[in-house]
Amino acid sequence: MKRILISGIPYSFLTVRFLLSATLLSASHAVPATEPVPSADAKTPSVPSEVEEVLRNIVRLDPHNSDALAQLGILYCYQGRYSEAVQALTDSLQLNPHGPFAAQASQAFLYARVRLPPAYLTIEPPPVFTETQLKAMIHQKLSRKERLLAIIPFMRTPAMEKFARRIVLSATNDESRAHLLFEALITRTNNSAPPLQRVRNRTAAQAFEAWQAQEPDLYCQDYSLLFVALARAVGLKAFVAYVDEEEDGALAIHGCAAVFLGEKAILVDPVYLRFGVHHPGFLVLNDLQMVGLFLSGYHDLEHAQIACKLAPDLPMVQLGLLNELLQIGHLNEARATFRAFKQLCATKQRGRMASSLALLEARTADAVILLKEELTGEANEGAVHLLLAEAYAQQGNLDNARKACQETLDGLLSEDQVQVARYYITNTTALKLWGLWTRAFGMLTRGEWDEALKSYEKVLELNPGSAPAYYGRAIARQAKGELDGALADYREAIRRQPDLRTSIKPLLAEIKAQRR
Repeated sequence: MKRILISGIPYSFLTVRFLLSATLLSASHAVPATEPVPSADAKTPSVPSEVEEVLRNIVRLDPHNSDALAQLGILYCYQGRYSEAVQALTDSLQLNPHGPFAAQASQAFLYARVRLPPAYLTIEPPPVFTETQLKAMIHQKLSRKERLLAIIPFMRTPAMEKFARRIVLSATNDESRAHLLFEALITRTNNSAPPLQRVRNRTAAQAFEAWQAQEPDLYCQDYSLLFVALARAVGLKAFVAYVDEEEDGALAIHGCAAVFLGEKAILVDPVYLRFGVHHPGFLVLNDLQMVGLFLSGYHDLEHAQIACKLAPDLPMVQLGLLNELLQIGHLNEARATFRAFKQLCATKQRGRMASSLALLEARTADAVILLKEELTGEANEGAVHLLLAEAYAQQGNLDNARKACQETLDGLLSEDQVQVARYYITNTTALKLWGLWTRAFGMLTRGEWDEALKSYEKVLELNPGSAPAYYGRAIARQAKGELDGALADYREAIRRQPDLRTSIKPLLAEIKAQRR
């Protein structure tokens, strides 16, 4: 989930104003300007060429002069040199985010950012399904009960169609239609929301209502679905794109929209404030995959199972099901789901899927390296800190695990994640159990049965009533040929948690066959 926040200033596309005057661009030093400035759509004032030369000389002699960089960036905005403006203003804000020109530099940065030239892509579009075809595929893959939970998230309302048609009245081609919709959405992008939010799983219609009400907790999935729905309302060929590496190199879980314009395509990212952004790592999802990914966002077992039926080829959907299965201790199904997840991640060397795979295999040293790499580009991502806490807990490094949990609270989080982090900060035994439990499952995935046995036995020392621990120890014992011990553990797991009976039943049948 991605948001952009520059110096704490909300972005309003239609009210951008710059501070540029003879005083601001005085030849030898940077001082705050006091004169009012023209609006963004006013005629560009004449600026002497000597001004740019002076500012460039100041920056050349003092590359850390944030005021000169800010003024230079604002000048580039006036000249329509938006790529150079973004670079100068980025440098200025990184050097001094609270300096005398920070507010003007932030506004200029955002004004220039949305005007950067688009990056055109040559990619194949996913298959296009009509609404009837999509519903038929869902009907074919799901049971009657499951179909009741299946939601098509990009369906639009009459109000959305009316809004979209009004926005594009002045458009001359498909690209200008897409750009007008993009501009309309970012007029209400609220970047000053507090970091703690209940991340909701909104449909496009729900996102539209929230957007109109200017609710502060709209995220990348909301804007992606909303843009796609509006774009389709005016005849554009648009899809949701799943992003795992962003333009700035950040490795994150993010989403935007892909619009196909004849033989070329562009990525439209309202949250990133870019029309035609160049994200190096992305996957354009077909509608069936997007329905699966959306359902996975409800974070419960039933929705996760349906999601995997609709989008079994998406590693993030398999990971969602795997996490739900581990939560309820269904280890046999979790191991099968893990194998599917691992196969889908075979080529992933970096990013969230790679770090998740390392954690699931208890390759904690690899996980720490991968997660720290994610934090390099996504310092506000609290979920990464929480995964880092899990890696340290698996290592038995509880001090670092608690520290990572504390750092989790400083990032962008859902309320559920905050509760988890606070629980482990204050409960050392639970933190230790978390590490032992996840490490034990990692040993199962690697087939290291002796290490799995040791970890599950340590779990049972701290929590003798843990049915999933008996279950895990039974799997390891069965793999080692210790059938009597495995049978006793399976029975104890069922006694303590009767709903495990269905999950364990195939393993009991295997023991019976092994004894023949």
